[in-house]
Order: sequence, then structure tokens, then C-alpha cells
Amino acid sequence: RAMRYLKDPKDDRSMSIRLGCHSGSVVAGVVGLKMPRYCLFGGAVPIANKMESTSIKMKIHVHESTKQLLDKRGYELEPRNEDLSKEGITEPTYWLTGKKDFKPAKINYEKIIEEVAMDHSI
Repeated sequence: RAMRYLKDPKDDRSMSIRLGCHSGSVVAGVVGLKMPRYCLFGGAVPIANKMESTSIKMKIHVHESTKQLLDKRGYELEPRNEDLSKEGITEPTYWLTGKKDFKPAKINYEKIIEEVAMDHSI
């Protein structure tokens, strides 16, 4: 819900994001001497990237491996029901739709954004 209040500073339009989630093994570390970068390595990385790139804005695209973990924690998912084999995803994928018995915090995002804007005004 908070994304509705995030605005593009160039044209003040609402921004949107795409999310993809995959669970698996990765190794992380800093690579390079001249220009060090934090990098992730492992089979889960390209799958997570494909999950994001095949997602739809403002939705969370979840791989079967992540679904198995989320099922144990009371999250609600619905099957994507779309063939993604051309993109290299052969396992079933899902949309994360919510969490059972979730009660969102009552946050006044407009007030927070207004306060941050006032703190950063010239």
C-alpha cells in the first residue's frame, strides 16, 4: 500500500515496482579491487531475476521453492497459470496475495511524506 504514495520526482506520478522471489542457496561477497561490488552467486540468482522480469507491476511473483516456505507461515498464494517455459521457468509459479489473519498497521503515509519533504526543503 505504501507504494501508492511514492512519487517520481521528475513528474510527480506514482511509481510502481515488479517483484520476483525465489528461495535457494547463494553465496555473497565483495568482488573487485579498483571498483569493489557486492555480488550474489548461485543458481537461485538467475531464477530470482527471471521471476522479477516475468512479473507484473505491483505484484509479487513467487517460485515454487518460495511457495513451500510461505505455505508454512500462513501466506496466501494463487497459481499464475501461465506457461513460462520460454523464459526458462519450468516449475509452477504463484502470485503472493496476502497473509491469513493479517491486520495492517494504521500508518499515515501522507503525513510521513509531508514531514520528510519539510525536513529536506531548502
